[in-house]
Amino acid sequence: MSDRCPSTPGREPRPGGPFSVVIKPIGAKCNLKCRYCYYLEKERLYAQTRRFRMSDGLLEVFIRDYIKAHREASEVTFMWQGGEPTLLGRAFFRKALAYQRRHCPPGLKVSNALQTNGTLLNERWAVFLRDHDFLVGLSIDGPRRLHDQYRETRKKTPTFDAVRRALRLLRREQVALAVLGDSPLVLFSDDRADPFVTPQHNTLLCDTDVTTIRERIDRIRMSR
Repeated sequence: MSDRCPSTPGREPRPGGPFSVVIKPIGAKCNLKCRYCYYLEKERLYAQTRRFRMSDGLLEVFIRDYIKAHREASEVTFMWQGGEPTLLGRAFFRKALAYQRRHCPPGLKVSNALQTNGTLLNERWAVFLRDHDFLVGLSIDGPRRLHDQYRETRKKTPTFDAVRRALRLLRREQVALAVLGDSPLVLFSDDRADPFVTPQHNTLLCDTDVTTIRERIDRIRMSR
């Protein structure tokens, strides 16, 4: 039996072709405890671990090798998730950007996307994400009555207001933004009078792919 990965008939796998990796540099660590989250329990897989933060050395090795693996592509996208990646602080992502610049060959475009619950975002975060052209995916489960039913802190306090503040900050700074949710209800606040997502700067994302994301980011940037 062959140990080669199956491929489309007549098409051989091409080394260096585009592919995507979801990076979880803080593992399952999160400041929320959403009722439906399947990932928080993954901390128990590493019972002896107290520090889940990716080391600087591993971060650079990953970035170097991920870029190298895209040597035949025109663009490479780093998709940062968690847990909650903003727990790492902006300094971590400044290092990541520096490593990207260090290892990026001429002609290759590097992009970054960050998925967040938004509760730790402030003005400095918004400016940082704007200045470095991050696409930010913001998790909202709909209006207050739905969102707060499921998305709570570890102390069981609601998070809707914090997420709404983050969204307004991101909109104000014109950060490329994708609101990630399960329903069009995510577009509205609890009183349905304050639309969350405007066509000019923000996008509702559900079940899309990286190509679509990049096209939307480019349209957002062109509209600024």
